[in-house]
Amino acid sequence: MPQKYSIITYALLVMLCASSHSIMAETKYVTDQFEIMLRTGQSVQHEILRQLKSGTQVTVLESNYEYSRIRTASGKEGWVLTRYLIDQPAGRERAIK
Repeated sequence: MPQKYSIITYALLVMLCASSHSIMAETKYVTDQFEIMLRTGQSVQHEILRQLKSGTQVTVLESNYEYSRIRTASGKEGWVLTRYLIDQPAGRERAIK
């Protein structure tokens, strides 16, 4: 019995890790007072497509712990570091409105 329990536990952990890549479209914003690089892939070795300024609204198409594939309002798609995306407009942008 204990061996069967550990196999089930292991299988559940593997499934949980495999599902860590979320595939959804949600609105995010570039973090406050910052510019981030929109790249062609998930590393600093990939080409920079453009810089995105603080408060830029983007749509997250897929995401993992380190990188998110996004689309800008103009339709440009690429990858940015996930840690630089926030759930609401930058503080400066909210203060202006």
